[in-house]
Amino acid sequence: MLDCVLGLVYCGDEKCVLCKKDIYDDENICKMCKDNIKICRDSFQIGNYDHEFSCYSSAYYSGAMMELIIKLKYKNSFRSGDIIASYMKDTIYNSNIDFDVLTYVPMTKKSLKKRGYNQSEYLARTLGKYVGKPVICCLTKTKDTKDQIGLSR
Repeated sequence: MLDCVLGLVYCGDEKCVLCKKDIYDDENICKMCKDNIKICRDSFQIGNYDHEFSCYSSAYYSGAMMELIIKLKYKNSFRSGDIIASYMKDTIYNSNIDFDVLTYVPMTKKSLKKRGYNQSEYLARTLGKYVGKPVICCLTKTKDTKDQIGLSR
């Protein structure tokens, strides 16, 4: 009976978030779409003379990863966000990245009201659960800038 009730609450949609084919695991993405994600193994340094930081990317912005990001950002696909956060978690573990807290890029109140949620905050909170680290809000966005999607190169 419990399974029936849970089946009503949680629809059990075991389909790939991208291609909608049936999947048989808890990853939300099929093997074919997963194989279309190009993992980034390089890092780079930013900073100045006194402080330098290593920066990492989990995957290149192309193919399936680009679709996942677009679905999270513009279609409210939280399953896509869970997949992205999982790749971020893998990068942290595989690169032995040591850190104390996670933060995220803030949005203006106007943008937050328009979109309904902050996708970078969602990723940070999901990733925080995966790696057991606290998420803090330590940045403030003071200028309402144009969306990058509408800008020229």
